Amino acid sequence: MERTDTIAAISTPQGTGGIAIIKISGPDACRILSSCFRPAKRNFPSSPRDLSFGKVQSGDGSFVDEAVALYFEGPKSYTGEDVAEIQCHGGTAAARAVLAEVISAGARQARAGEFTRRAFINGKMSLIKAEATLAMIKARTEKARQMVSGMLEGSSQKRALDLKVGITELLAGIEAGLDWPDETADDQGVAVQASQILKLEEELDSMIEEESKGRLLIDGIKVAIIGRPNMGKSSLLNRILGMERALVSDIPGTTRDTVEETANIDGMPIRFADTAGIGETEDPLVKAGVQRAKKAALASAVVVYVADYPAGITKEDESEISKLSDKPVVVVVNKTDLKKASPARVQKQGEVVYGIPGYSIVEVSARTGEGMEALKRAIAEKALAISEFEVEDGSSSRWIACFGSCRAALSRARAVLEAKSSAELACVELRDALYALGELTGDVMTEDVMDVVFERFCVGK
Repeated sequence: MERTDTIAAISTPQGTGGIAIIKISGPDACRILSSCFRPAKRNFPSSPRDLSFGKVQSGDGSFVDEAVALYFEGPKSYTGEDVAEIQCHGGTAAARAVLAEVISAGARQARAGEFTRRAFINGKMSLIKAEATLAMIKARTEKARQMVSGMLEGSSQKRALDLKVGITELLAGIEAGLDWPDETADDQGVAVQASQILKLEEELDSMIEEESKGRLLIDGIKVAIIGRPNMGKSSLLNRILGMERALVSDIPGTTRDTVEETANIDGMPIRFADTAGIGETEDPLVKAGVQRAKKAALASAVVVYVADYPAGITKEDESEISKLSDKPVVVVVNKTDLKKASPARVQKQGEVVYGIPGYSIVEVSARTGEGMEALKRAIAEKALAISEFEVEDGSSSRWIACFGSCRAALSRARAVLEAKSSAELACVELRDALYALGELTGDVMTEDVMDVVFERFCVGK
């Protein structure tokens, strides 16, 4: 990647808005700004960070848009380089036109996350803070924002550095014994060293658990809503969302495609997928919907299986639920309003019997809203009970992989010490633990790792 060129991108979201910001970073930032921007006052740029009103014009002098511009002199900027900003009117067309002029003047279109990548390379932030920045951008709930704010303030960085200090001190103590045999630890000293490693392992266990739970607040989890046709799955989704998102009909098989939407439950973004009813059919379109429903169930972290009150949990339901034994399942019995609305019908079809060992049942009425809070609590409890889950953002898996590698190396070092084996081997394991921690903090870094971290950012950040 060229680090001496000048990059530019639109830093604000696309669409209608009050302003759009075009960010420029690199050695030619000020020159490019001066060539595109004509200030109302002639002495621009007078000094860094001063705002100036004027207009953006093309190379032939034609008017593009009114704008406000400023620049930041490196290294006192986000990227550590010279940085300029043009703040024009919001909207897609104006922002793109201004960016086109900036690129025409010599800038290159920035890649995803390239501004933050340069900030990391130039020592403006740690890798942990860079990923915390991404987490704050992605935070969709207040709980998520509160959790990430601690990361941005340096709590995660401090814990990682404290671990590094602890491992380094242990390593120094053992190596001192190798260099000076008279200082080699006796059995009691070795036991103390093993105990210190165990405490570090316990700290890592705590950090892994907190990272997993914290990522629930950032990335949320996928929840598939499945069941037989006409059980009220779409009505249930609409009730959870508080809006008419999914089409509702008394005709079985109305839902053929998967409808996805996100709801905030107990501070967690839950990504719901409303699916087609599962059952035997000859209709090829309905068959395709059933296959998508089953794929959604397999791809989800939690499954909400919906039956209804008049029929209860049927043998077909039991068969489908049994296929989900490897996933947390919330079994919902919908349409409980029929207990009061149509007692004769309920009596005719028999009282509902929920004989499913190992599953908790939540009774709800998507029509009246009865039982919905209990359902939300059940979904949140299942989500929080998940220790490992697949997230779209790769930072969680990277952090947990680094923590896991560090912990495994520490565990091996402790085993070597407890077995009174080679102290040299214990040192090798402790160095491996430091290396894994360095991959997390950015002390150990390769272009491939940086690609993994920064390609998840949006263009313009």
